[in-house]
Amino acid sequence: MEKHKILHCIDPGPRTSGYAKMRITPEGVLVDQAVSAFDNEAFIGTPLVAPHEVDSSWAVIEGIQNSYGHSVGRDVMDTVWWAGRFYQFFLGLNLPTGRPTRQQVLRSFFGQVPKGSDSKVREFLLDRFGGKSVAIGKKKTPGPLYSVTGHAWQALGLGYYMARDVLQWRAPGLR
Repeated sequence: MEKHKILHCIDPGPRTSGYAKMRITPEGVLVDQAVSAFDNEAFIGTPLVAPHEVDSSWAVIEGIQNSYGHSVGRDVMDTVWWAGRFYQFFLGLNLPTGRPTRQQVLRSFFGQVPKGSDSKVREFLLDRFGGKSVAIGKKKTPGPLYSVTGHAWQALGLGYYMARDVLQWRAPGLR
């Protein structure tokens, strides 16, 4: 593995989305940035990737699961539209981009799609980072996931899945 790899992870939503920037190093997995709900419009054009990071960066955007013939509402359609905009944005930066569905991530983590999947992803990640007290820590002694809240947990779950299962990067913490 190169010195480090970077993943820009997005859990898209109809107006706001979750974002996490992960750095995978030989020493482990670091969360450089986590945003629970950024404004989609403001995100497009944000300088996320420094020129020296382009060769070591990937993006991952949650893909939308097929509705199997069921009707979907405006929010789902807007989320699909934004997922496409984010994909276009990352292509413009020449970043390889993955689009796993939430079901793929959940099956990888749990072998099935559990009920209450958002909270289960959070529990899974806390476990992988040493348990809640180590992973989150306290204000005076923050852990590696201290800043992760809301939709950033789902974005981080996407990145963890992408790094471990799709790209098969190896580092402490990716098990």
